[in-house]
Amino acid sequence: MLLLISGHPWIRCLTLGGLLIVSNALADSLPEISIGSTQSPSELSSLIEQRLQLAYQQLGYQPIFLPLPSERRLRLVRSQALDADLFRLCDLQNAYPDILMIPVPLGDFTLKAYALSSKTLENWQNNPRLIVVHIRGFKMAEQTHFAGKRLEVASLEQAFGLLQQKRADIVLEDEPSATAYLATATDWSEGSWYAAALNSMAVCHILGSHLQHLAEPLQQLLSQPNP
Repeated sequence: MLLLISGHPWIRCLTLGGLLIVSNALADSLPEISIGSTQSPSELSSLIEQRLQLAYQQLGYQPIFLPLPSERRLRLVRSQALDADLFRLCDLQNAYPDILMIPVPLGDFTLKAYALSSKTLENWQNNPRLIVVHIRGFKMAEQTHFAGKRLEVASLEQAFGLLQQKRADIVLEDEPSATAYLATATDWSEGSWYAAALNSMAVCHILGSHLQHLAEPLQQLLSQPNP
């Protein structure tokens, strides 16, 4: 429907304001879908949130994004205490058949190793003396094999804090999240760290098994070109 708004500027402003109020009211009245989101937001994760928000609203739902630790998000989706998770590795369902993977890649995440010196990154995966830290439940890092000691923490702040204190030698994190964190952290300046790319993997949206009826409609909407 084409809506023509004419008349004085103040009338147009009142009309547009009314439309915004109605739009917000309609969104507030939709049934909610709880979606676990990352505690280390990046430009890519924000774009995925926007894309999912549009898709769910087209299906008549209002998504609520809840920043939670990675491992807890997966556990809550599997137990159906959480409706969905923002993104996971697209091959994750092979290991967790009790979740529903929407087989539409939403982006590629590059796993990187971060260190205080370039020398530390030389052949680091074969060095048994190194301490390698990553966020607990971060599957890309969990699937990475190395000879050193593995240390798991709850947040990027903790991981990079251990690196800065020289209590860890390597941090494993996806590039978008690490870049966003380091750009805002006041105790890290450009050039104070080094990074080496390991591999790149696609991520997909996942649902709890109780939302089987949304899997196909979501796949169709997410398969369409970005608006």
